[in-house]
Amino acid sequence: MKSIRAKIMWLLFGSVLIASLVIGTVCTLLTSGIIEKGSAENMNLLCKTNAGEVDILLAKIEDSVDTLSHNAVSELSDIAMLKNDSLRAAYSANLEKSALHHIESIEGAVAIYLCYDASYIGKSDGFFYVKNKDTQKFENQPLTDISLYAEDDIEHVGWWHIPIKRKTATWIEAYYNANINHDMISYVVPLYKDGQLIGVIGADISTEHIESLVKEISIFNSGKAAVLKSDGTVVYHPNFERGHLIGAGDPGFNGIVEKLSNEEHTGELIKYKLDGVEKRIASSKLRNGMLMVCFAPVSEIYREQHALSVFTLVFALIVIVLALIGAFFVSHEFARPIKKLNEAAKHLTDGEFDFDIQTDLRDEIGELTATFIETRKTLQHQIYLLDIEAHRDGLTGVGNKSAFMDKEIEINHEIISGNANFSVAVFDVNKLKVTNDIFGHMAGDKLLSTVSAHLSASFGEADVFRIGGDEFVVILKNEDSTNCDALMTRCIEGMKNLSLEGYPECRVSCAYGASQFDAKIDHQLSDVLRRADKEMYKNKTITKKETFPWQEGAKGIKQIQVEKYCQLLQTLTGSTDDYLFLMNIETGVIRFFGEDPNSFDIADGRELANGILDMLNYVHANDQLLVKKAVSSVISHDVEEIDINFRMHNNNNMRWVNCRGSVIKDETDNHFVFIGRISQNAVKHLYNPITTLFNKAKLKMDLQNESADGFSCLMLLDIDNLSEINLKHGSVYGDTLLKALAEELEKRFSMGQIYHAEKDRFVVLLDVNSSKEAKKIFDELKSSLAGKCSISASVVPNDKSVYASAENIYDYAVQTLNNAKKNNIGQIVFFSEDSLLERISAVELLEELEESIKKKCSGFSLVYQPQISAEDYSIISAEALLRFESKTKGQIFPDQFIPVLEQTGLINEVGIWVVNEALRKCKQWREFIPDFKISVNISPKQLEKKRIAAQITRLLTKHGLPGEALILEITESAQLDENEDVYAILTKLRQVGIQIAIDDFGTGYSNLGNLKHLHANILKVDRVFIRDIKENGYNYNLIHNVIEFAKSNSLKVCLEGVENTSELIVLSGLQPDIFQGYLFDKPCSADMLETKYFISNTEEYAKRLERFDKLGKEKRHAPLVNMEMKTILRGINVGLWIIHINAKTGEGELYTDETMRRLLGVADDIAPNECFKHWQNNIDKEYRVAVDNMIHDMAESNTVIQVEYPWRYPQRDTVTVRCSGRCVEKNHEVIVFEGFHRVISDF
Repeated sequence: MKSIRAKIMWLLFGSVLIASLVIGTVCTLLTSGIIEKGSAENMNLLCKTNAGEVDILLAKIEDSVDTLSHNAVSELSDIAMLKNDSLRAAYSANLEKSALHHIESIEGAVAIYLCYDASYIGKSDGFFYVKNKDTQKFENQPLTDISLYAEDDIEHVGWWHIPIKRKTATWIEAYYNANINHDMISYVVPLYKDGQLIGVIGADISTEHIESLVKEISIFNSGKAAVLKSDGTVVYHPNFERGHLIGAGDPGFNGIVEKLSNEEHTGELIKYKLDGVEKRIASSKLRNGMLMVCFAPVSEIYREQHALSVFTLVFALIVIVLALIGAFFVSHEFARPIKKLNEAAKHLTDGEFDFDIQTDLRDEIGELTATFIETRKTLQHQIYLLDIEAHRDGLTGVGNKSAFMDKEIEINHEIISGNANFSVAVFDVNKLKVTNDIFGHMAGDKLLSTVSAHLSASFGEADVFRIGGDEFVVILKNEDSTNCDALMTRCIEGMKNLSLEGYPECRVSCAYGASQFDAKIDHQLSDVLRRADKEMYKNKTITKKETFPWQEGAKGIKQIQVEKYCQLLQTLTGSTDDYLFLMNIETGVIRFFGEDPNSFDIADGRELANGILDMLNYVHANDQLLVKKAVSSVISHDVEEIDINFRMHNNNNMRWVNCRGSVIKDETDNHFVFIGRISQNAVKHLYNPITTLFNKAKLKMDLQNESADGFSCLMLLDIDNLSEINLKHGSVYGDTLLKALAEELEKRFSMGQIYHAEKDRFVVLLDVNSSKEAKKIFDELKSSLAGKCSISASVVPNDKSVYASAENIYDYAVQTLNNAKKNNIGQIVFFSEDSLLERISAVELLEELEESIKKKCSGFSLVYQPQISAEDYSIISAEALLRFESKTKGQIFPDQFIPVLEQTGLINEVGIWVVNEALRKCKQWREFIPDFKISVNISPKQLEKKRIAAQITRLLTKHGLPGEALILEITESAQLDENEDVYAILTKLRQVGIQIAIDDFGTGYSNLGNLKHLHANILKVDRVFIRDIKENGYNYNLIHNVIEFAKSNSLKVCLEGVENTSELIVLSGLQPDIFQGYLFDKPCSADMLETKYFISNTEEYAKRLERFDKLGKEKRHAPLVNMEMKTILRGINVGLWIIHINAKTGEGELYTDETMRRLLGVADDIAPNECFKHWQNNIDKEYRVAVDNMIHDMAESNTVIQVEYPWRYPQRDTVTVRCSGRCVEKNHEVIVFEGFHRVISDF
């Protein structure tokens, strides 16, 4: 059959052919207006598209802050709580977690903050998180004191006053924030609750990030983009400094800002001249009110349009005319069946299913029509099933209240029309609640089902409905209505013979009433129902006196005396907040007395006829055995007093109570009555109201009590991310998780072992013999909560030799858990004395470092490792390495004290000291070797300080040294990507002649990107690639390629970590520039370096020369074949590759050598990600799974994996290749593979 597509194609083709012959020679030229309009639209589209990228970032900030402000207000049930420090702190903590969760995912965000109105809460409070440039994490900073600054001080407090003045969410255009020394854009929302200002919440975006986005925009060849404030002030412009006002002092810009800001701007490009060049501007307003402008020279905008104008417009006219003609013919054929479908869809939308739709077409429209018909049938059937389900009681199967209401409408219509003839019977099941309470809900459900089945059988065709928990309605019509009395009698008599299977004690009975419709007095069904209901309640007063077998019993002769005690207790209730009770020991009946009718769900004067059985209904299931034993001991005359704590129902919740009471004996000295009180106030401060477990106060009491020594360890359990769960699902859902964990703990431990300490933390006092037992308990709890939530735990031993007091054990458990959760959640961790000592040691080290720096870096020293020329083994430079000598611990390794210096910012002061000392020694040594250089490591933290360049330059001047005397080493793994400030500092350092070395080259991830921006002079290859160089061909080839790359880019290469002669011999064949390593010398003091390398008349100098001469001879006589690896690999068609897989996104990058690129048929400058796609896309589809499995297997094992597969060579036929590889690195960011690719079949 011919498809619609084919029909349209042939029709349009014929139309185009005819039109091209008729009109081809008519149009010869175009108007310049069309060209200019197209160009303007193109420019405006480019501008809007680029503006959209910035708007996406702004929208993320808006959404996050709006969400936070909504949560902040909605979670605040009472604003008065903000005046309470502890309540406000808890409230703020929840908002902090949510704020950090939102802001950390937004690139370019630099700050998030909440500031309360100090005039309302009485003090300055809130939180202020600022992104650390080094760690890229948000760190808490001191909150700005608003009272210290004037209202018009935008740099300090504009973020506070501006949104409050406007009383609405506000974008603050680019400004300099003096609080954190940053240019930024802010979005702030004032928070109001019940008309009261409570504070503001906001977030900041770095203008530097906006600038980085806009810098990358390119319009045509030389066109650029800029961002302006609404008044024309420059935020970023490639030709003007930030803060410059467009048009100020330049007549070429006159009136431009007014045109850009004009809301009625038509989209025409704005004309202006800059440096004599005529240009055009397009603009787009950002969602924060700033302007995105794109500009380009006129010559570039119209260059291609002028060249193609005549041809393009002629062709466009032809296409338009042909399209109109084609559409005319096609629409008639195409629209007819679609119109039918449209009309059918309207019927379906209106809920009409009985309509006819037919078609004789055998194309896609015909198939669509057939599918539509089947869909209509399916939908009609589903609606029918849903309607039945919605009107049926799930337990009994009879009609529910919805069905009854529909029936009521139907009968009311009959009443109006005068055709009504019906009766209504009402049945109320007796003692349903008692049945549920005594025998459980299964018995109650069976009772309801039995009654329902009996009603349906007794009344035949009549409609039966369950309209309440224990209430049924039967509607009898016509003849059944006439025989209503007989049917009712048959139903009631038959009910007397009913019984519940499995519950012989239960009796089935109902209170009942019936009424027939009377047209004279009844206007609607509810009138008849009301009379029937009234009859039912009359009957209920009679049936209420019925008793079940378990309720029957005789009154004792001492009933009068019991009543006197009851009267006394009733009198005493006015003087106490507690509940008073009396239990008749002979009958078991319990009566309660209290003024609050809602407390514990037991009304004043309530009598529990079944005594302890009824009482247990109000007691927590896990405490029922305790209560039952206590009461039984009184009844059995074992004890005369009880004093116990247990949980009772209180308004659908559980509350701890203390129950104390004493026995009153009769004249024969037997237990007669038991009188006491139940008090909530006595224990309410010792339990958590949500889970009803003991709280932190009770835990501390128990830990102080010597009886608590019976546990071996304390386990602290924590529900992971509970604050986020509450924000996402609501606090009610969060409370159910807390209760679920509490229930699991109660299943496994006694009440004296478990505590709900605070918020999401629970404590278990364990008596176990090993960590394996504790982990088994944790695993069981974690498994029981799977699918609901994740939990973490810490375990701390009960060892008084470690802790100052028993109470401290909880604090150490909290600290251990918090430290563990920084790395991972859902785990159990064990505290040890060693970890405590490590933390103490770290604090002591910091204190000692701070003291040393105060004393002009006493305790710090420098050692020097020579850097040797690979050509003649002469010393050309030395690397200065920092050491620290502790007064108490001796020599401290750099990997211990340098991270502390960096984390605390002390590295800046120490770093300058290092440069000064190194330059001082370099000055001395240049008297021996005039071009000698000193190499110093510089921390990324130091490069964050803009004054570092000036400080180093001053030190060079101080010591009279040129910049060429200093080499600064930067670790390749340092986070320097896209950091314009760092690049600017390094540029200033290079301008004075200082050289830049990349340390540990090859161990980072994006080294080539850093080299491009850093303009490095030296590459230092790490020891990890030098080790086992003779056996590791991959490392040999990698170093070879690095050296070739360096030579082609005028860089020098230093090979670090050369430790033996065999390594030196192999590496010498690669012709590096510099060697450094233990083979030549270990780091040594300045005096020793002078003795060995500068003072020629010393014994050490002579020994060093002798040793170096020996190394030179061994190298020259070594049987080393210096092979050219590229030639060999090229000859056997073996290409080397490295694949990087992003562990988070799964995106890949393929790095190749020259041979591999030739085998793939790609250009030398292809991007790694494009190269990876090219390789994947040309794998034979049937073998893609095998190749994917190869990559997966490599990632999961350390073995070499090999696979053969067909690969489609782009310029030739398919070839068979063999690919072998292995995984060389795997972490949470990247997985790295290396291997080779060889063609094993001819082309």
